[in-house]
Amino acid sequence: MRLGISTASFYPELIESAVKRSAALGFRVLEVFVNSEVESGADFGKRTGDLAREYGMEIVAYHPYTSFAESFYFFSEYGRRTDESVELYKKYFHTASVMGARVFNFHGALARLPVDVDRYCEVYRRLYLAAAEEGLVFSQENVYNYQSGTLEFIRQMRARLGDGVAFTLDVKQANRLGIAPADMLDAMGDRLVHLHLSDFTAADDCLLPGAGCFDYRTFLGRLDRDGDQNCVIEVYRHSYQEETEILEAKDALLRYGFFSL
Repeated sequence: MRLGISTASFYPELIESAVKRSAALGFRVLEVFVNSEVESGADFGKRTGDLAREYGMEIVAYHPYTSFAESFYFFSEYGRRTDESVELYKKYFHTASVMGARVFNFHGALARLPVDVDRYCEVYRRLYLAAAEEGLVFSQENVYNYQSGTLEFIRQMRARLGDGVAFTLDVKQANRLGIAPADMLDAMGDRLVHLHLSDFTAADDCLLPGAGCFDYRTFLGRLDRDGDQNCVIEVYRHSYQEETEILEAKDALLRYGFFSL
């Protein structure tokens, strides 16, 4: 498994700066979390992919800035909006592909606006197939305030979609719902393709790995060492004071012996 970092960890720095900072910290694997419509276009995607390669980095995952609106885009009762939103995401899929990404992260429907699971899976399948046309894996992330936050919902998706589903496991998002990340790992099973790594304490739910109480050795021991999942550190800018702390987190994870860069 390879260890990388998400550009979200440097927000609100511009992505171009985040790419350079990530490379300077010794990372070679990157998730790009875009934050504007311009950044969602193919021209920006190509420039970002070229920049990453110039700095010896590989972009493995893409996160759209529109996750907050996915309930509105895809799960209202207004069919035309859904159709238009699928076309919008096809544009984003192309941008992610041009960047060189393999995984496209999806939050889906908000928990306060729940959707029938069969309908949800129908929309997910449509997006999954559209992403595949661009060579991407469309990956459902567990997010605490979305339907995808619960173990039951993840299991229902697996049961209905079989091999036509993929998952991103976010450690902090599981913890926010009081779910052990290992239990979420079991629910996602062999459909896990990507991980967001962080740490937590009773007082703070988003810390750099190694700065909290999460038992990473046991958790990582349950992953397939020979799997092709990429794991990226994803925290917030307030999660650390100095960039040397990111180096310490990277080194702490590498010492477990499960990762390469």
